[in-house]
Amino acid sequence: MLIFDSGRHLPVLKPPFPAAAYIYHRGGILRFGKLTMNDADLEIVGDRPGWFNFFQGEYQKQLVAGYSKNTRANGLVAHMVDYSRFHSSAATLGIAAPQTDIFREYRLI
Repeated sequence: MLIFDSGRHLPVLKPPFPAAAYIYHRGGILRFGKLTMNDADLEIVGDRPGWFNFFQGEYQKQLVAGYSKNTRANGLVAHMVDYSRFHSSAATLGIAAPQTDIFREYRLI
């Protein structure tokens, strides 16, 4: 076994909203839509317990259907609607579902 270690051990990140499945961005510059965050503190949470279907090609649809809240530390928690809800709605309406080659499903194990 070969281990590389710089000796620099950062504290474990703790997202502001406790969730089983999420995407958390901390530090750096983050741009999406018209929002730019310097020293980013953004947690994206799905609305299904334990799973979060996120589709980057259609994230705007998920974002608009959800809501967001600011944190006391000037961060943002975005509660997005799970992408599977759009996918199943499309099938019900007879609309062609988007290609799934760039579809990502995140699950915390």
